Amino acid sequence: YQRRVHGGEMIEDVKRLKVGLEAIKVERKSNEAFKGIFNQITKWTKFLGLVDSLKDPSMKPRHWEKFSKEVGKTIVGDEKLLLKDLFCLDLDNPKMADKVDDITVEAKQQLMIEKKLTDIKTRWANLSFTTAQYRGDINEVMMKEEESDKVDEDQTTVQGMVSNKYVSI
Repeated sequence: YQRRVHGGEMIEDVKRLKVGLEAIKVERKSNEAFKGIFNQITKWTKFLGLVDSLKDPSMKPRHWEKFSKEVGKTIVGDEKLLLKDLFCLDLDNPKMADKVDDITVEAKQQLMIEKKLTDIKTRWANLSFTTAQYRGDINEVMMKEEESDKVDEDQTTVQGMVSNKYVSI
């Protein structure tokens, strides 16, 4: 039987271990046992923080594919993912930790952009237009002023998204 990954809960457990270790009265600089345990707790704290980042709902299959390429092993971020699958990847290595951070930040930014685009799409789908005679046979298309202002604002938002490094066109 193997438990599923719950990084947040485990981080709290490791923090409690660290507090307990720090409460022990020993000569810390020269005590190899203390230093070894402290280093392992620090390593686990970093590792579990990275695991927690990887479990973020913003991580989509494309991000897991990118992560898999970085680690050189196929990793699927589903309910079958076990802690041991990630532990053997050396995630606490500073270079690997930076790559994990880059991928998870990208995932979070892209999710935020996707949500904004969904909001804009919904808003634009519900726009109502009216027509009025302009000159002779020519009609003018019009909308309410507040809707027009929101369309202008949305266009500015989309233009800003295009220049975002997390958007691929």
